[in-house]
Amino acid sequence: MIAMGNQMNLGQIIDLLDGHEIEKKVWFDFANFAPYGPRSGVLRSYRGHYEDLAIGYEAYAECRLGDLVAELKDAVGKVFTGYKGGYYRMERDTTVWVARYNESGGTGIVGIAHSDDYRVILHTEMIDP
Repeated sequence: MIAMGNQMNLGQIIDLLDGHEIEKKVWFDFANFAPYGPRSGVLRSYRGHYEDLAIGYEAYAECRLGDLVAELKDAVGKVFTGYKGGYYRMERDTTVWVARYNESGGTGIVGIAHSDDYRVILHTEMIDP
């Protein structure tokens, strides 16, 4: 899948987040949602396009930036299983979505909406309605 509009791929997100303080919390810009906690299956194949990657989320999750960046880096070259089967290798140019396990809502990461002393808020947009 080719990223549409300003949607970021895995390598771009890693590069965007890697320079920030690792102890900061990470949030999305909608409804007090954050990526799942560290190493809890936050990344998976996206249901909408199995060859793409999805970052899962939940309300008020405690996700440290350093943990998310480590998990994103670990995903490069890793093989994920598609929602209905098949195996898909994720690379730096893989498109990334924001979606839970059974979702394919079309939300992508387009940048950082806000960063301060204790948090980074990821800016999202509806890419594929």
